Amino acid sequence: MSDAAQVRGLLLAGGRSRRMGQDKRLLSIDGEPLIVRVHRALSEAFGAPWVLVREEADAQLLRPLLGEGATFLLDAEPSAGPLSAVADALDQLDRGCAFLLATDLPGVSSQFLRRFDALRRGLPTAPDALIATTAGRLQVMSAFYRPRIAAALRDSVRWGQHCMVQSIRQASIDVHYLSEEEVAELGGEAPFENLNTPADHARYLETRVHAG
Repeated sequence: MSDAAQVRGLLLAGGRSRRMGQDKRLLSIDGEPLIVRVHRALSEAFGAPWVLVREEADAQLLRPLLGEGATFLLDAEPSAGPLSAVADALDQLDRGCAFLLATDLPGVSSQFLRRFDALRRGLPTAPDALIATTAGRLQVMSAFYRPRIAAALRDSVRWGQHCMVQSIRQASIDVHYLSEEEVAELGGEAPFENLNTPADHARYLETRVHAG
């Protein structure tokens, strides 16, 4: 099995986009929906990802965009936020490691994912989680996870903790936090910048124009 085939991409695509005011998954980036962009990046790096959604209506909306062969995992406990969905996906994982990616990260490319995976494979030991910290924030929605953390995430849900950052911080799991040097190797902070508001979207599009 190739190194990339040891990783299953998990595309977190069940958010309600309240701060954006419209469905973030459908935001236009370079003339295509954002979810198509990030789905392609995961597919090119690790093969077809599993798409984590809240309900069947999400799958029906997204399937025409991602293709009839797309695999959707429905959230068994939508009110628990992403924790329950990620725990369920990790319990079903068919590979040794998962890369979790939120839909709202337009700077993620297959090249970035391959560099990140090469960094993971170069570590002397295999941690439960491999997470970047940028500007003091844990980038838990663009990170590697092993199936064995599923129980810790599920415990957090049981205790009423729905924030993934807090769950990771409080859980007794082995986490490798990327250093500033390692983040720089991956291309700096840009791939971890997410789109939460219309202003974020406008700012990102402006940077694309200037970069072109």
